[in-house]
Amino acid sequence: MISVELFKYSFDNKTHLDASEDLVRFPIYKSGNMKHNGRSGSYVTPYRTLRNYSSQYKLSITYSPNFRYELDVNDLLSKDIRFLNNNQSDLGNYSDLKEDKLERVWPAFGYYGGAREIFVAFNRGFHLNIGQSWYKFNVPGRMDFYHSDDDEEVKDKLVLNFVQNLYSLLGDEATGNEYISAKIKPSVGMAFNIPHYHKFDFNLTASIAYRELCTDSYVKCWLNAWKDDESNKCRYIYNIQEGEYLFKRQCLRSLVHISDFTLNVFKPLFSALNNILHFNNCLENSLFCVRLP
Repeated sequence: MISVELFKYSFDNKTHLDASEDLVRFPIYKSGNMKHNGRSGSYVTPYRTLRNYSSQYKLSITYSPNFRYELDVNDLLSKDIRFLNNNQSDLGNYSDLKEDKLERVWPAFGYYGGAREIFVAFNRGFHLNIGQSWYKFNVPGRMDFYHSDDDEEVKDKLVLNFVQNLYSLLGDEATGNEYISAKIKPSVGMAFNIPHYHKFDFNLTASIAYRELCTDSYVKCWLNAWKDDESNKCRYIYNIQEGEYLFKRQCLRSLVHISDFTLNVFKPLFSALNNILHFNNCLENSLFCVRLP
């Protein structure tokens, strides 16, 4: 009996899944090499749709996919892999998975997320087979202007830069948060989730994507305050802050070595969000609802 059908939505044609994505959980008050708490693997979902733009919105990815692949059940049962939620909590074996126990995709990159997802953790150098069932979308997929290049140095430095500046960004609002989770996806971008932000019972998700054209670097950041109401199948989005930055004749490889790079690009967003939250005593006046699948 199949526990949960799991799918991978992809821009490119695939024969297998590599461990090219990362899930990281690290202390909120500490900086340093957070990769000690990281896992490699691939994000997959039980969410099934025939519309590629719907999968982009529900999975918060910076492309509309061309393909939907189903993972090989025999592979999931036989290989030495672990199944984790996006906060790194262990879900046990594949046969134990229950869809309603899976965490939902965070809002990021200007999309609202909300589909269930799971992180399949396995070692780099290994791969998971794609099953016989796959689907090609009728509408061709496309990449967003802002996504992420597959530059390992830029990716690692951006994440570390954000972590090192996190306490300065949060300030007093960090009280009560012990850990933050980060999702790092090649060709998509990186997202950081801070649970139970400030005194309000909601999450805060920061995401960043970029593009390099000729000698210029384009960077875009998003900041979302949100929480889910499972009883009403609704995601409440309290506020979205966005910031776009153009660095003329500067490459990201040089920018990410500047210690306060992400502090400078994210600080205006955090300040604007905090001003709104402290001004609105009743947050319900400033939220809107997105239906959860």
